[in-house]
Amino acid sequence: YRGAVRLEDLLLGTKLACIAITDDKPETLAKIGKRNPWHIKALTMITGSEEEAHEPLTHILNTHFGLEVDKIIDLHGWSGGHPIDTQGFIAHNDEIIVVSFRCTTSAMDWLTNFAVGSSEWEL
Repeated sequence: YRGAVRLEDLLLGTKLACIAITDDKPETLAKIGKRNPWHIKALTMITGSEEEAHEPLTHILNTHFGLEVDKIIDLHGWSGGHPIDTQGFIAHNDEIIVVSFRCTTSAMDWLTNFAVGSSEWEL
């Protein structure tokens, strides 16, 4: 159907969201996996082996999805009195552009999640 979400697109989106848990820094997945081993299991299922799951994000995206990483997002600290702890990536190939953010993994992440604001704008 025209405009409908295809199952393969939904599965791809789910996999890419899971992969946002890692980055190109050594030991990121191992550190996060200590708090929640499911992340290692998910990346192992996606990449085919635990060894491959621990490879850098750029390698996983290129090897398994044919995506080139444009930006790895890693913001920490405070801005305007609000906490910032946001990680993710932007990647692309000839068919898609992906913007994916890491799930909540720390107390600072929770503070970031609750730091909301509003602004006025017209439709």
